[in-house]
Amino acid sequence: MLTKMIRSWVIVVVMLGGCRQLAGLDDPLAGDGGTSGADGNDGGSFCYGTGLVHVCIDQQPTGDVALSQPIDTGAFGCSTHVVSGGSNLCVVAGSTISLASGQVVPATGTTPLMLLATSTISISGTLDAAAHHQGTATPAGGNVTGCQSGTNPGSGTYGGGGQGGSFLAKGGDGGDGGTGNGGTAGAALATPTALHGGCAGRDGAGGGGGGGNNGGKGGGAIYLIANGSIMIGGRVDVSGAGGTNTDNDNSGAGGGAGGTGGMVGLDAPSVVVAGAVCAIGGSGASGAVGTAGQSGGDAAGGSTACTPGTPGVASTGAGNGGAGGTNGVGAAGQMGTSGGGGGGGGSSGYVRLDGTRSGSGPIQPAP
Repeated sequence: MLTKMIRSWVIVVVMLGGCRQLAGLDDPLAGDGGTSGADGNDGGSFCYGTGLVHVCIDQQPTGDVALSQPIDTGAFGCSTHVVSGGSNLCVVAGSTISLASGQVVPATGTTPLMLLATSTISISGTLDAAAHHQGTATPAGGNVTGCQSGTNPGSGTYGGGGQGGSFLAKGGDGGDGGTGNGGTAGAALATPTALHGGCAGRDGAGGGGGGGNNGGKGGGAIYLIANGSIMIGGRVDVSGAGGTNTDNDNSGAGGGAGGTGGMVGLDAPSVVVAGAVCAIGGSGASGAVGTAGQSGGDAAGGSTACTPGTPGVASTGAGNGGAGGTNGVGAAGQMGTSGGGGGGGGSSGYVRLDGTRSGSGPIQPAP
């Protein structure tokens, strides 16, 4: 009965060669917990993780998991066998986990995503839990609370720019508008003791009786644990979104600010990064004057770089947005003289690495 129930779980993806597809635990093997926890096998549970996250499950993961479909951590086939350490995580487990080159798998939802493999994790495509200003979905685990909001911008004939989100570093302050003060970014957060996503940028202030422009969301949270190795030849992205101009306000509004990068954990004896691991901030939008401001860009760079999006560029009299941070603070938005101020850039997020790193691919911010 138990085996029949387990095999009814949601399938991650159909694979060739008859490999097992379940997001978790099919036909458990005998033996101890295999890794990595201080207690190894914990009262009949199998425990994994040497770093920030330590997860115990009641059956050893088996089968090969190939990711190819979008993951919603609130509705996906997350393991139901977690007994400790993962109550607020979506755990996808197997003997091996892979994401093929050329494939993009978005990860969205209310809880962070954990990939757990008793052997290897190989990410050759793009695992995307970044926030995007053109989308409405929340990146996996990106609905974080407890961020320091700072001081919001002031409105007026020309509103101030919003302040960038702050994670382990301070976001960029918003630029002053012609008649409204720019926002002041909140204090940086302490080093995380739990897995969570990034912090949102703040809205720009309204100008001339109109609305303000929206701040970008913070990036999501992904944690990878493998007994053998983690190999990243593609891109793991939890970057923040750029500030937006969704209100199309041309009456002097301040620019929306960028959200921070989120959080990535990499926990394996061997961590090979030939691609890119990105948790960088989103860039701020420009202020408006006569014409609407320009949105700040999201992160770019593919599998070779972690590049902040282009800050919003203003028409004469308004302020440009500030760039998102790659290894620390976000840049401040520029002042507007006869228009809205630019939104600040979000700070970078947090990458934690437990294991021996090799490979020349970028990890930003540096772990």
